[in-house]
Amino acid sequence: MLRTMVILSVTGLLASGMAFAAASPDWRGPDRTGQFPASDLLQSWPEDGPPRAWSITIGHGYSSVSVAGDTAYTAGIEDRQTGYLYAIDLEGNLRWKRPYGPEWARSYRGTRSTPVVADGRVFLVSGMGKAVAMDAATGRELWSVDLLERFGGRNIQWGISESPLVYDGRVVFTPGGSRASIVALDVRNGEPVWTTPAVNGPDGAMVSAYCSPALIEHNGRQLIVTHLSHALVGVDAADGRLLWRIPFRNRHGVHTTTPLYHDGLIITSAGYGHGSMAVRLSEDGSQATVAWRNNDLSVQLGGLVEVDGRIYGMDSSLVVLDAASGRKVGQAADIAKGAIAWADGLLYWFAERGQFGVARITDEGAGIVGRVSLPRDRERLWAHPTIAHGLLFVRRGTELIAYDIRADR
Repeated sequence: MLRTMVILSVTGLLASGMAFAAASPDWRGPDRTGQFPASDLLQSWPEDGPPRAWSITIGHGYSSVSVAGDTAYTAGIEDRQTGYLYAIDLEGNLRWKRPYGPEWARSYRGTRSTPVVADGRVFLVSGMGKAVAMDAATGRELWSVDLLERFGGRNIQWGISESPLVYDGRVVFTPGGSRASIVALDVRNGEPVWTTPAVNGPDGAMVSAYCSPALIEHNGRQLIVTHLSHALVGVDAADGRLLWRIPFRNRHGVHTTTPLYHDGLIITSAGYGHGSMAVRLSEDGSQATVAWRNNDLSVQLGGLVEVDGRIYGMDSSLVVLDAASGRKVGQAADIAKGAIAWADGLLYWFAERGQFGVARITDEGAGIVGRVSLPRDRERLWAHPTIAHGLLFVRRGTELIAYDIRADR
């Protein structure tokens, strides 16, 4: 049985050394790599897991948590149809919640997008394709854009699912439309800064592919890398110009993995047995060629992490690849399929059936140093874990739980 709720003070958390820099205002950490800039964390857990700091009931969904300053943000669906953005302080108190419109109420009902905080605003996109900017302090809506209507897009089987990318006063979305595949909007007013014209596939414009894009820098050039339904694509971050496309498809056009950049390679993975792939960028990033493919690791929803030249991802279990060659170098069958993260030298995982834990990775394998099982939920648990200010945030449907994982509490 998990421990009863223990209330933490914000003052105590910040005084512990987990200062503002340890926040995570973006999807899968501050640079979208699954790595969180935390330190002084528990290096092993008690038998019944780390203590619960608090839990709070929110609307249903799969959105993860972003943390900016002393506020955690996430999204959920209430009344089976309306999406809400929630702002929660680090003691677990609801500061406010604001509706932003209809949400995905069909197969796997609930929110998808993880809110991203930047420039005093919170950005997200509904499963119905509505992009929204809200004031981070109050939740007041600043602007909204129907991406599918404006850019000639059409929705996908399980709803638009990306977390928007913010950089240089721009916020990037992937409408996958006949008028634009990818767009950068001005964070101040939602007006287009640039658009990537439709990238065509076998049936016309490729649709969005559930992928949250990555901003990478290669030899001084910034590129945005993401998936469309049939391809991995790279565009120039300055003007949205399509630089290259590499065919990469699977049965349902589901490509949830945010690509990783490592030593001139873009590395990605897809579920349904499609496997993993790396492409090598040319010197100026304007071209890409396939460097390797590997069928030992097919990540459906859990993301990738790169540490010391090794790629970690979840297939039916944890699989480890050599980043340079794609060769499989390890596997841990006792870590169940789910989402992964890295912080303070440890690998965290959150399995879709409710088990989560932490492992220390060595050349001999993955040594589990903590494990917890939540009560089974009727639906799979697909929200990724977030680590910020000494707290581990996990989501179980309508319950957001924060665990205290500080070593010096």
